[in-house]
This record gives sequence, structure tokens and C-alpha cells, in this order.
Amino acid sequence: MNHAPHLYFAWQQLVEKSQLMLRLATEEQW
Repeated sequence: MNHAPHLYFAWQQLVEKSQLMLRLATEEQW
């Protein structure tokens, strides 16, 4: 696939963003 790297990059960005949001949520909860 020619656009595979782009989708992988977008997925990585989404994962990092979700992990950051989850981390902030857990810190606020505690």
C-alpha cells in the first residue's frame, strides 16, 4: 500500500493523544 505510512502516522498521533488525555484524567481523579 502506498498510503500505509500516512495511516500509521495518524494512528500513532491518535494513540499518543488518547494516552495523554487518559493520563491527565487519572491525575485529576487522584
